[in-house]
Amino acid sequence: MDIKEIGGAYLPPAPLAKKEGSQESEFQKIFQDVRQAAGGSGPAGTAETTGIVPGFEIGPLNGVLEIQELQPLQSRGIAATENTLALLDQYRRALADPAQTLKEINPLVQSLSEKVTDLQSLAQGLAPGDPLKTIIQEVGTLSAVEVEKFNRGEYV
Repeated sequence: MDIKEIGGAYLPPAPLAKKEGSQESEFQKIFQDVRQAAGGSGPAGTAETTGIVPGFEIGPLNGVLEIQELQPLQSRGIAATENTLALLDQYRRALADPAQTLKEINPLVQSLSEKVTDLQSLAQGLAPGDPLKTIIQEVGTLSAVEVEKFNRGEYV
């Protein structure tokens, strides 16, 4: 079955494909012209196709791909942040479970409160420009807010 209309709009028939190898595609012709104008040589499709066209240079990636060794404090910060996030997830599941009482959830909140203190001390030791410091502070703030909400009785 041939579908010529979709939603009342006419679709023109698809153009017939050119036989492979008979002619170069329009793109290949344009690509060769640009390469020759830029001083490149050789036909398109060879190993010499990575020449740079003026106006399209790619600058060096300073610091982007460098592998940096983690400092011990950074490693501890990452581990503490991951543990706090896991505890927050456990706390979320406990709050969502109607079978859990607030007395049963209280130890999680106490642990979360301790994690907040640990995160604060770790964040103070990191350099001001360290992106990990921002992440640790955000996780610590979120945790502190949840502890306060629980202690105020917002989940009663």
